[in-house]
Amino acid sequence: MDELKALIELEADLLDRGDLLEWVELYAEEATYWVPIDEHADPEVDSSIIYDNRQRLVMRVDQIVHQNRVAQQPASETWRMISNLKLSEEGGRLRARYKMLLAEARRGDWRQNGLDETRLYPAWVELEAAPKDGQLRIVSKKIVLLGRHRPFTGLSFII
Repeated sequence: MDELKALIELEADLLDRGDLLEWVELYAEEATYWVPIDEHADPEVDSSIIYDNRQRLVMRVDQIVHQNRVAQQPASETWRMISNLKLSEEGGRLRARYKMLLAEARRGDWRQNGLDETRLYPAWVELEAAPKDGQLRIVSKKIVLLGRHRPFTGLSFII
């Protein structure tokens, strides 16, 4: 269980430092990354804020790192705080459920709508990990944002 806790902390740290190339390597080839509108919906059928496989995550990371992505110019600074961590093991897979508070800020001035403000995104997260090639990898991650039914101002920093 300590290894799962360390993986969760490493993922948050990599994202907050903007080390996306190392971050995407934490995900298994068959991984899914889901930010639902309705947490009880079927992501294969119903609309989601994000529903990606690893290939799509790699593409998003490539766009952010190697292309001039206007939605992240200037890049967001983020801090993720994790609490209420519940860990379990079932069928060789490690599972975590926790609360996360994501703080996001982007430099800017009065001419850039929404910039130079700090925004808070509370959420609960379900994460599943399994050993792959001798390392613990994320197999699925589900982030349920509080207020997900309201319009958001740019979520491009949430991969």
